[in-house]
Parts: sequence; structure tokens; C-alpha cells
Amino acid sequence: MFGRSRVLVGVAGVVAAVAVLAGCGGGLPSALKDPGSGGVEALRVTLREALADHDGRRQCELFAPVLLEGRGGSVAACARSLGERGLPYMGSPKAYVAGGRIEFRGSEAFYLIPFGTVPSEDPGEFESESPQVAFSAVYVEGSWRVVEREGSAGYGEGEEG
Repeated sequence: MFGRSRVLVGVAGVVAAVAVLAGCGGGLPSALKDPGSGGVEALRVTLREALADHDGRRQCELFAPVLLEGRGGSVAACARSLGERGLPYMGSPKAYVAGGRIEFRGSEAFYLIPFGTVPSEDPGEFESESPQVAFSAVYVEGSWRVVEREGSAGYGEGEEG
């Protein structure tokens, strides 16, 4: 009986190790490949989790190649730069709750939240009650990736794109 417990503990350890290895460097969630709103929602969830976990490396894995290049060219360099240069999206996980509006313009998407959902990070937004852009994304290399966040002025006011 004591031997069986050791075997079970050993098997459980192997299963846990495989799960950890699968999670590390396992790449981006496949749901990000959906070119529609499902992919943007997957990006929202993944980004929220990375922010809540204070995981700069995971955040940088979600960056578009041009944004990653501008932050050192590698995920590691990008992760080191996040604190120094700020975030290209709202930094509060509260901005990423379900129910925001997704606006598409070609291969770009903007995740919009109601004004005042989180404290504004843009002083110009105090002059308007337009929706705030939590993050901007582009569909590149077959998946949604984060790009520099555009301001929210004009959103919801019939601006053409």
C-alpha cells in the first residue's frame, strides 16, 4: 500500500511537470487566430490575465512585431522596458471586463469601455465623455496583437475609418 502511494505521487508529479512545461512558452492561445470579435475577446482575456498577474513577459508576447521591435526587439527586452516607458494600453485589469464594445477599422480593432469605467490615463479625456480605448490591436501574422493605443476622441460620434 505504501508503494502504491509513492507511484501515485510520482505520476502526479510527472503530470504537473508536463502541465507546467506546456504552459511555459506554449505560445499564444489559438483563439487569438479568430479574425473577428472572438479573437479580440481572446486578446482582452489574455491581456487582462497578464496584467492581473503583473506578467510583463506575457504582456509582451501579445505585442505586434512593430511594437515589440520598438521596445528592444525581444520579449525579454520588452518586459524590462514596460515599467520604464509605460504601457501601450490601459494598465488596470478593471478596463478588461467583458461587455466593452469592439470597433473594427480594417484589420485594426479597438476595445472601448464606457467613460469613467477606470480612471483616465489621458488628461484630454476629461473634456469628453466618449468611450475610452482600453487597447488597440491589429490582425497580423494570423492573430490579434496589441499595438499602441490610440486616443478615444471621436469614438462613438460617427467617425469614419
